[in-house]
Amino acid sequence: MNYINLKIILAELLAWYSQAELCEKMNLSKQTISTIIRGDVSEMTEFKVRQFWEAHVRKNIAPILMADFVDAAKDKKTLIVDTPDGAHLVPQVFEKKPRSTVIVKTLNHNVSCSIDHLIETDFGWVLAKDLQTGVNVLTIDGLEPVLEIKELQSAPVFDFEVSHENHRYWAGTGISSHNSGKSFIASNITKQAQLDGYHILFLDSEHAIDVDYLSKIGVSTSPDNLTYISVTTIEDVNSILSDFFKGYKKEYGTDNMDAPKVLIVLDSLAMLSSSTEIENYEKSGVIKGDQGQLAKRRKAMLRLTVGAIGRLPIAMVLTDHVYPQDIMLGDGPWTITNSTKFSSSIIGIVTKLKLKEENEVVGVRMRFETYKSRFAKLGTKVELEVPYNKGMSAFTGLVELLEEMGVIAKGTQPGEKLSYVCTISDEDGVLKDRIVFKEKDLTDDIAIRLLQHPLCKPMLEVQAPEIDIAEIPDDEVQGEVDD
Repeated sequence: MNYINLKIILAELLAWYSQAELCEKMNLSKQTISTIIRGDVSEMTEFKVRQFWEAHVRKNIAPILMADFVDAAKDKKTLIVDTPDGAHLVPQVFEKKPRSTVIVKTLNHNVSCSIDHLIETDFGWVLAKDLQTGVNVLTIDGLEPVLEIKELQSAPVFDFEVSHENHRYWAGTGISSHNSGKSFIASNITKQAQLDGYHILFLDSEHAIDVDYLSKIGVSTSPDNLTYISVTTIEDVNSILSDFFKGYKKEYGTDNMDAPKVLIVLDSLAMLSSSTEIENYEKSGVIKGDQGQLAKRRKAMLRLTVGAIGRLPIAMVLTDHVYPQDIMLGDGPWTITNSTKFSSSIIGIVTKLKLKEENEVVGVRMRFETYKSRFAKLGTKVELEVPYNKGMSAFTGLVELLEEMGVIAKGTQPGEKLSYVCTISDEDGVLKDRIVFKEKDLTDDIAIRLLQHPLCKPMLEVQAPEIDIAEIPDDEVQGEVDD
């Protein structure tokens, strides 16, 4: 299904055809065209417009240089890309730091991309750096085996969001590609940790974000609040953490839970190479493994880090890739590397879905599923909503929680059936407040009023530390969504 708004489609078509030509080609009257602009269309009219639109895209689609694509985004032009799921909008384009790149070639297609770019194969998504020759990848002409993988020089990398629940697109000359949202999650955890008084040690192997980006979403980047370090190898991380723990213990001692709180963020584990891999490449220019040493070094690093932070007011968050798994094994469709699985206390798998309002895609939903935890039932799922125009709301999930608690319910009065209603009375049953709102219109003021309901009192009493909700803006957490 094509999720592009009909008004946008019509505007794009009118840039190619006159109104009279459109009426003739789609067999529609001028009056019907006007109803599309007002948003009042029948299912038959919508079908005709979308059918013509798809034919128009198929006929006129053409390759474009990434530089021109980025320039068009800077000029606020409407961007539409071809994907395995039809033509879809690109709401965001952003530039990442330079990183290692590869070219992947099949018989009829090729793509130049960063080594952490995800490419669709016949058994799931695989990092470009992990692809092997002979593996079948999805192309615009069907499945084709990889004939060649060649590493290129480090180069700037651009990324963009595709407004479809699959978030994939034809990259290069027609290879299905995709990215994930790990860096978005990591950066927003960073901001929330700072609000809770943590200093952040941010180890970035993805190079998907930089200090400027962190500043834009509200992270304090002053040396007092953030130490940002770019890393490439597992040895880099070991050296940095070893020096950090030595200095921290020397300054504050061991078992001192009153020492300054620190959050270590590693984004991501999967992108770390080993020194052996780097040496092999520098000597011969060939991507060559290290006979399993990388996996052992990752596991050792995490084991030693967990042992070190257990006696200190320090926490660690890391991102990692998941890989397709045999569902018959009983653990779900994705597998997690053993180094991550056994060292982490809490593991969640994030899946990106579409966020819609009135049949229009307005952002993404991130479904977080508990994979490992001592605090929640395994398989528990929560969703975060991230609108394109303002980022993730500080009150994501509040409506669902309050509805489950009985604080709010769908309206039953005329004009209120699409809204939520909350009534608050005092101990004598006298009405104190009646709140009617739609979920998309939830604001700080409304949230504060809702939390005055007596049923919320036990929940608020266990919150620690206390938070002044009035000081949390609507766009408390916002930023890039890296698909």
